Amino acid sequence: MSILSNQNDNNMTTKRQSYTVSEKLRIIQFAEQNGNHAAQREFGVSKSNVRLWRKSKENLEKMPRLKCANRGKKAAWPELETDLLAWITKKRKNGLAIFLFIVRLKALELSKDVKYNIPEGHFKARNHWCQHFMKRNNLSLWHNVFQMIMRRRS
Repeated sequence: MSILSNQNDNNMTTKRQSYTVSEKLRIIQFAEQNGNHAAQREFGVSKSNVRLWRKSKENLEKMPRLKCANRGKKAAWPELETDLLAWITKKRKNGLAIFLFIVRLKALELSKDVKYNIPEGHFKARNHWCQHFMKRNNLSLWHNVFQMIMRRRS
């Protein structure tokens, strides 16, 4: 369960590791009994992670045990994303394939609406944001493009 480490020319490199809720709770329990530093040595996690997990213990206890908890960045403008998702869903139900640049243009258009309270110039709907939006909402571009192509062939 410890982090994998490679020794190269006396430079220690660390491979990032993700932990499930049950693993985090086990580390928290150990840290509460033996201290954060002991948990760091025992499990190979940083003390800062142990501190962070101990602070969020209450939330972790409510989550499914096998989930890798609290991963990924939350949406900065959830209302905008909800409306954008509704728009995409409507277009897809009408048989339209939605491409990334179209999603970005619609997001920029929506961001200008005063109901979202987004300061001018703060939301740019960059490609990276759009990819994360698609991932957060389990959207796929190619699946729908493939379906559209198959419908045209038949």
